[in-house]
Amino acid sequence: MALYVRPLTKAEHAAVVKARRSSNGVTSRRAGVITLSEAGYRVPKIAQALGLSPGWVRKLIHAVNQEGVAPVLHPTGRRTGRRRRFGEQVALGLERLLNQPPRHYGFETARWTLSDLAQAAQKSGLVERISPAAVWRLLLSRGRSWKQAKRRMTSLDAEYEEKRGCART
Repeated sequence: MALYVRPLTKAEHAAVVKARRSSNGVTSRRAGVITLSEAGYRVPKIAQALGLSPGWVRKLIHAVNQEGVAPVLHPTGRRTGRRRRFGEQVALGLERLLNQPPRHYGFETARWTLSDLAQAAQKSGLVERISPAAVWRLLLSRGRSWKQAKRRMTSLDAEYEEKRGCART
């Protein structure tokens, strides 16, 4: 038995035509499958024409018939892969740590390192365990860098501001 997409409404057809011109390759291919199926092409011909597997084409046509066009062309909320281990709260907490001097957390240095940030996050109870690489990724996801703190930190020298002012003039 041949498999085709169900008859589309005018709005769905317009969405498919628009998606066919999308710069996103996945969206464009999906719209192509829907368009060819709507035109009466069978699964093997669609797969051959678009360079896809027949199983994937069947799966897409079934999804259109069950869910409609919009969720197939623009899937949302379908996160694949491993779940995130650290959320937004941990990232915000790391940012707060980054804005504090390392000496407040018992480190004998004026500058943060990724290892020190990871240890401080654990000591402060922000997380049970976190690696320096995970700290780096979380800060990067927020558009921050642990190196930024190095530029903002000031010297522990009591006369630092005075010396810095003399150097500028």
